[in-house]
Amino acid sequence: MENNNNTFINDDDDDKDSISTDGGSDKELGMLWETPETINICQECKQEYTNFSWCHPCNSKRFKNNFKNWTSNNKNIDKLIQDNQINAKTSNILEWIPYEKFQDITYLDKGGFGIVYKATWIDGHIILYDYIFKDWDRFGKETVVLKSLNNSKDISSSFLREIQNNVKMLELGKCVINILGITQNPNTQDYMIVFGWVKDGSLRKFMNRNPKTFTLKRKIKIFSAIANGLASLHENNLLHKDFHIGNILISQGQAMISDLGLCQPPNEEYKEGEKNKVYGVLPYVAPEVLKGKEYSKASDIYGFGIIMIEVLSEVPPYNNQAHNSELAFEICKGVRPQIPRETPQVLKEIILKCIDSNPENRPIAKELKEIFHHWKELLSKNTKIIPNDEEKLIIKNIRYAQKLFKNSNPQSEKQNSHPQAYYTSRLLNFNNLPEPENVTQDFSEPLEYTIPDDVEYEEEKCILELPRICNNCLHEILKDKFSSWGSGNELIDRFIRKTQLSTSYERYPEWVPYSSLSQVKQIGEGGFGTVFSAIWNWGIKTTNLSKHYRTGPCKVALKKLKGEMKITEAFLSEVQAQFDFCHLYGITQDPSSLDYMFVMRFAPQGDLRRYLLQNFDKISLASKLGIAQTICAELEKIHAKGWVHGDLHCGNILLLNEENAFISDFGLCRPVDEVESKEALYGVIPNIAPEIIRGHPRSQAGDIYGLGIILWELVCGVVAFADRSHDVRLIVDIFDGLRPQTCHFAPPVYNDLLERCWIRDPSKRPSIKEILESIELWCFHRKQNDVMNNNSIEGHKLFRSHYMSKGGICVKNKFCIDTIHDENDRFGNEFDDTIRDQFVNSQNAGYIYILMKWRPNKPIHLEAVYTSRSFSYKSLQEEINIFLSQRKSNRKSNQSSIVMGNICTG
Repeated sequence: MENNNNTFINDDDDDKDSISTDGGSDKELGMLWETPETINICQECKQEYTNFSWCHPCNSKRFKNNFKNWTSNNKNIDKLIQDNQINAKTSNILEWIPYEKFQDITYLDKGGFGIVYKATWIDGHIILYDYIFKDWDRFGKETVVLKSLNNSKDISSSFLREIQNNVKMLELGKCVINILGITQNPNTQDYMIVFGWVKDGSLRKFMNRNPKTFTLKRKIKIFSAIANGLASLHENNLLHKDFHIGNILISQGQAMISDLGLCQPPNEEYKEGEKNKVYGVLPYVAPEVLKGKEYSKASDIYGFGIIMIEVLSEVPPYNNQAHNSELAFEICKGVRPQIPRETPQVLKEIILKCIDSNPENRPIAKELKEIFHHWKELLSKNTKIIPNDEEKLIIKNIRYAQKLFKNSNPQSEKQNSHPQAYYTSRLLNFNNLPEPENVTQDFSEPLEYTIPDDVEYEEEKCILELPRICNNCLHEILKDKFSSWGSGNELIDRFIRKTQLSTSYERYPEWVPYSSLSQVKQIGEGGFGTVFSAIWNWGIKTTNLSKHYRTGPCKVALKKLKGEMKITEAFLSEVQAQFDFCHLYGITQDPSSLDYMFVMRFAPQGDLRRYLLQNFDKISLASKLGIAQTICAELEKIHAKGWVHGDLHCGNILLLNEENAFISDFGLCRPVDEVESKEALYGVIPNIAPEIIRGHPRSQAGDIYGLGIILWELVCGVVAFADRSHDVRLIVDIFDGLRPQTCHFAPPVYNDLLERCWIRDPSKRPSIKEILESIELWCFHRKQNDVMNNNSIEGHKLFRSHYMSKGGICVKNKFCIDTIHDENDRFGNEFDDTIRDQFVNSQNAGYIYILMKWRPNKPIHLEAVYTSRSFSYKSLQEEINIFLSQRKSNRKSNQSSIVMGNICTG
């Protein structure tokens, strides 16, 4: 029957198959099989998603139908959450979170308006709706912050205002902390706001923990981020009204504005009794506000200026005196915190404008945003802005000031803090203050210095990364040689020249004449091209203390892409990936076929799959962990730069020696934001993640799935699903939850890690950083010498419980063997002589260990394909539709046979 709904099963099928642990029934699989045409289509209403995997109309109905199942027992809070959920266009929603859903609640800090706690949310926030399990798919356990306002059991306008403001700015994608929901402490009855966890804390704490790395350049980037966030508030007609450094949070280097409890539009009516009250941290409150005038956008700008002073000086403002009416009087008379003497003039001028006593003389937030963005770009190594002569002089000034800041010591000033210097928000009630004015004396105490002549504008770009050869000199040499070579293709020439002028190390890519290569012979073929080995007679370029030179004849690998792959932007994208993530020496061209070829590092041990087949019995567990560590380290570099490999399998892992591997074949490698779903599926079927089979774009989580298969093959010594055809049946089974069987002699922690890599929901798979940290820990022969050198029973218990498999042993001498046997009931299985004979002596560590020689003696299926290939989604759709229909018919036939059998026997 023709399928008009882009599904793989007919809509009139009323069979209800059971749902597997990690997959779905045939009908659900058919409904969810997403192609590039349906990936952005809601499976329920068949309309386009309003956001990524988010259908606003359908999700609004789900939320509305669930309103009866929860309540905060406060009408205002209920309405706030319900309105947010009904109108949510993305997964950034508010929830009512029962207090029992939190674990490990610990006190963090107390501010002027409430107490902050750290906790673990068991379920985690909503990601999307899971059509298979008919429920919300959640993040899982996550660390959060619980913020209770004082006396919040009586819901105040500031409590609701903070929630509304955070939600509003979050919807706009602005620099504010992520708000997740509301809860209530059943013991105190206090309501609490649930925020996302910010690991680095406030800007002040971040500076105190990282004094040596908090450079002037980095501070300018922080100013840029703060100005950007403040400009967003002001552009949305909101005043912060409590703008101080304690309300600037740092998350992964990004500054975010928090604590929007006082935030409100200008000229908004005050509650009775609140109009003349001033709240805040005294050093950051503008003088006109202290005097009793209304808060304005210019008042926030004053706070920004004081933040700049504290960040530059790394000393809290007015920390050596009491924060009382006398200080408020001095602020109104024009006294300001000391601007560091080393401050470049351009920054000093901005500060003085921000802290001017006359609000009208202060710059607006948008102006600050543009200024700092411009300076951040100018100071970047990768800037495309060409500075004018004045800007070059200022950059020179900033870089020299950075040297002066390094020699300053703000710690002594921090130690002399006054006991009544308060840096949390509070009610400020001062009377009889003078009219604000600017002080006549320059409180910045400028440092008179002359910039030495040897400080050039290009100083930062001329760091000597190579002995006696700076990047600028290297680039000039390369420019001079541009006319001496050519590939015959303008795109390739442009790419090589551009890359050469941006390189920062000696092995830059070059055009390699084919005549400089000899002994070319084919050594392999993959899904995207053929691989050759060759001798490069010139050798690679390198450098010594005084000059560039070539290594002389060396063995290299040549990768020829298939003939249909022309020189396009996609081809050059792989070239860029090869250059960024592995040793690409250059590009050449086969004169007979005119095919272009990559000239790459040669791997003497070949690919990992072939290496395992030939040497598995000889490889110790330690060596396997070493290989796993280098693979993960390579992938971590790729993911850290925001790229996706897209085709991870053992055939694309090459080995330099017994423990050092590197990733190859970057034909599908792209930045995350450039990856799109295609009309065809590429890769090795066992290594392709279920969501990518369904039509989702390749992702870093998809790489993790493929990595999990590689790590399984590494420890088992066999290839995944070797006993069956790699066809549509395997594709359906993988989506339906089929995974390689558990390796019975692998360490349990290793098997647990593999299972997490194979979770169907990509958002729940571990990151490559987490995987790498685990494997580094397990590389005991390098990282755990303290455990290995421990002869005690406790030492062996720790060693075996963490690192050894059921088929392995760790002993240092006969005494240790006997000890382990004596403690057998606590250690695990007893080791007999047969197994012990299979171990070899590892002299480096002084232990005897090896895995049992377990490998299933089964031939590989003739249709099990382990080279990358492409599948048309359209053809797959037709094949799967036929297969599911046949499987359904067979099930009905079997059920009929059973019924007939029962009748006959009855």
